[in-house]
Amino acid sequence: GKAADSSGTPNPLAGRIQYTLGQGTSQSGNAMKTFLHLGFNQALDGGKVFDGIFAHVAARQTHINTRFAVPGGGGGLRTDHTAFGQTAPRGLDKDYNDDISGRQGGVMKRCAATSTCPKFFLGLSGTEFWQLQGSPVLTDARGTKDLAQPDNARIYYYASTQHGGAGGTASIAYAPTRATYPTGTVVHFNDTFRALFLNLEDWVVRGTQPPASQVPRIDNGTLVRPEALAFPAMKGLTWAVGGVQTAIPEFSYRGLYNNFPLFDFGPQYIPQDESGIATILPPRNLGRDYAIMVPQVDASTGLTRAGIRSVEARAPLGTSIEFNYVATPGITDLANLTGSFIPFHKTRAARLAAGDARPSLEELYGTQDGYVAAVTEAANALVAQRLLLQRDADLQIARAKVAAVLP
Repeated sequence: GKAADSSGTPNPLAGRIQYTLGQGTSQSGNAMKTFLHLGFNQALDGGKVFDGIFAHVAARQTHINTRFAVPGGGGGLRTDHTAFGQTAPRGLDKDYNDDISGRQGGVMKRCAATSTCPKFFLGLSGTEFWQLQGSPVLTDARGTKDLAQPDNARIYYYASTQHGGAGGTASIAYAPTRATYPTGTVVHFNDTFRALFLNLEDWVVRGTQPPASQVPRIDNGTLVRPEALAFPAMKGLTWAVGGVQTAIPEFSYRGLYNNFPLFDFGPQYIPQDESGIATILPPRNLGRDYAIMVPQVDASTGLTRAGIRSVEARAPLGTSIEFNYVATPGITDLANLTGSFIPFHKTRAARLAAGDARPSLEELYGTQDGYVAAVTEAANALVAQRLLLQRDADLQIARAKVAAVLP
């Protein structure tokens, strides 16, 4: 940067910044992808603006360069898909081929042409698959094969998580008139994100290769059509609501997800850039939808099989589900950006009596010491894979020791 500002005040960082990292979460993560896609990572001197970018829980791009643009946008089934950007490419590679629209070129097409692509991390929670049309970054537009990602990119799926939140059983709430099941996921990605961000820094600054992408895939059966999911029976549980134990309805999978149609906004609109003037409003639905795929679940626990499975997924206390349903009569929709949590029964006898097919805490861990041992093993394994910082592993183990899980 410059040695001083316009008033002559010296810049204490002039000449001292060697690398620049950019990070955005959710909408700001979408903005980072848009910044990259539109070519803005090329600085005025021809170099890179950001050497590394982490777009976290960011499935889409930000609709900002269209007349009457709507930069935000939700992910419910009832969201008006015609009111905000739906046309920018999801695929990252410069040679991405969209055979639904017939367009070529992904998010990194411009930066590849100018040699200004950063080291790039994309993080996806479960919400991104169910509500935010996330799977097209992983597959061809028709959902028939997995995509090969660029060498400068890594994609990390945070298994069995919702879009945000602290995680842990204390974060779970239940308002039965608003959502069908207790809201929130005990599994979370906060610890994972911290470790990954340092991996991005190491990649940029020291050239240390980061962990490989961890995503669900078509070729191994972990990324499937929504109708292919098979959850175990989950029933006979209660959750405290206002100090009163309230029955949780038996889990019933409804297969609801946010679809992704192709629209035509007219000849003055540049769909691949989400730029220009829409002259066909509402836009014309071309009758061709992008395939939406979702992570397959484990038949025993109901937790998803692929991705980065955090400590709470490796030593679970129940099933963290990546979606929930609106309970308001007359409304069919997914609860916005929220998952569900259905605890395990404590004993084998209790879960058999209820008809719950998942293992009980007793069967999983035996005793409290067994639970602590499982958490310790999970934490140590994640540290070894550079997916958990040692300080966070120590905190996880300390919390497990004081948690009243089993006698």
